[in-house]
Amino acid sequence: MKITDWESEIEKIDWLILSHVILQDDDDLLSITVKIRFMILDFSVLEFYESIDYQTNRYKYGYQWMDKDKKLIRRWDNNLHHSHISTYPFHQHIETDENVHPSEEMTLAKVFDFISKNLA
Repeated sequence: MKITDWESEIEKIDWLILSHVILQDDDDLLSITVKIRFMILDFSVLEFYESIDYQTNRYKYGYQWMDKDKKLIRRWDNNLHHSHISTYPFHQHIETDENVHPSEEMTLAKVFDFISKNLA
């Protein structure tokens, strides 16, 4: 269990990313948390979040893709809610928080691939 090497991932698709801002990068004995905001080629935004809590041995992620007006396009996460979804805890929110659907376990590479194939 480890946090994504996001720098290596953006090197693979540098044509897609206009810029990025590190919002949080904490690493201590109990946990690691990384939050980054990526500006995408079409001026949409991807907010990337990953954390590991060593006390609970829990890995969490959230990848939220929004249009240039900050309207949700899609969010993938593995929060422990929506237990009715067949792929629990993995799920996605499509256009609204309430529109929840099954999802495979996601990675930053898969999200970048999805975005590159679905740019407006």
